[in-house]
Amino acid sequence: MQRRLEERRADVGSWLNVTRVGATTAWLLLAVADDWSVSRGVLGAYLALAGVLWAAARRVPGLLRWPSLSVALLDMPLIYFLQAQAIPATASRPPPRCSPPADALTG
Repeated sequence: MQRRLEERRADVGSWLNVTRVGATTAWLLLAVADDWSVSRGVLGAYLALAGVLWAAARRVPGLLRWPSLSVALLDMPLIYFLQAQAIPATASRPPPRCSPPADALTG
């Protein structure tokens, strides 16, 4: 039972590493293509760290046993930091004032 649990954790860790690299690459490409207000340097560093973690986990299988640790130590802080930087640059503007239809004024 313990061996199966460790195998399952390793599978989840491997899937998570591949998904992290793919999603971060897509985020960076979309940020460049659509000129999003996101720090491309930080996003590039996130991609580099994700790639290093993926490569390290392929060489040191023990890293795959704790996939939630990589989420807590890598994904959550970097995504928070990226969003915290992007929110002020993309602040929503209030909607334009709507004027009542002309019929309502005369009616």
